Amino acid sequence: MKKKYLLILILSVLVFISLALFKERIVFKVAKANIKKTLPQSKFTIKKIAFNPFSHLYLQGVSIKSPLQRYSIYLESVDVHYNLFSLIKGEINKVALNGINVSIEENIKVNPGKPVLIRVKEINASGSAKFREIDIKNFQVVVSEVADTKKSGQINFNGALSVEAVSMKKIKLSAIQARIDATQEKIDIPEFNLTAFGGSIKGDAEAALSSGSGMNFIVKLTGGNVDLQQLNEDFELKDKFEVTGLCDFYLTAKGDSTGLTELDGNLNTHEGGGKFVITDKQSLNKLDLSKDVSFDLALESLKNYQYDKGNAKVYIEDGNIVLHMLMDGESGARDLKFVYHGGLKFNQKFF
Repeated sequence: MKKKYLLILILSVLVFISLALFKERIVFKVAKANIKKTLPQSKFTIKKIAFNPFSHLYLQGVSIKSPLQRYSIYLESVDVHYNLFSLIKGEINKVALNGINVSIEENIKVNPGKPVLIRVKEINASGSAKFREIDIKNFQVVVSEVADTKKSGQINFNGALSVEAVSMKKIKLSAIQARIDATQEKIDIPEFNLTAFGGSIKGDAEAALSSGSGMNFIVKLTGGNVDLQQLNEDFELKDKFEVTGLCDFYLTAKGDSTGLTELDGNLNTHEGGGKFVITDKQSLNKLDLSKDVSFDLALESLKNYQYDKGNAKVYIEDGNIVLHMLMDGESGARDLKFVYHGGLKFNQKFF
């Protein structure tokens, strides 16, 4: 029995000596092996490693690149904090991912590994990212675990997100702020604010995740001082219609993983009105009008229409998305109803 304990003691001493002498090399080997499993085509480098098996792991200058320049992932530093007690419980106290710079130009092959059986109590991340035509500038994320999983049997997180700007083609969102609460079954964004189309937009969102029925979601938006001309330009709709003026709006959308199930929105223009002109008959000729008039007459009446007051409602009727517009001006009132057939599916293009 004494020999057995002596052997365990000797092996333990050898392990600690190995960690002391070769800890940086061991960390690099383990990290490289895991990256190669997940991204088999990648080139992996680390500039500096500092490792203490009882307190922290620090990586500096972490780079993961595709040899064909399909993607590039760089982190200025990765800072992991833990202690002996937390490791015994299978927990890491804090992980900080600083100076993230991600660029992904096309689809990449990822081999998902087995789930890591270690919980992280707090994660901080900051940096920038580009996914094809989506450019995310200067984001900061803080996520903390807030539930005792031993009692609830479920991991609960809350977090905060801030982003300086997001660009998607011509659409630009800025000053994004959001709070996030999440479990394995639900993602709740109780509050978010952003600037877009010259105005301010706020709202909340919730998504319920289920392995059997997929996803159900609800999004509520409220906008103020939104510039309709800027919205028209950002969505590249000038070749179909032109609109100017400022407005306030609200929009509620419900749906699941296949598409929309409910839609309720209302828009009111500011005093002074603006202009609404249909510029392309062919692209809108497939749409239905509410009044019993020909499209040619409607098109003629909107060649250079100036409105003083405008209201628009959007909703679902008979499985289609309906946009009902009411406008009034010196040249008379306009009552138009556009029906987007089959527009409830996410893969359906409206125009």
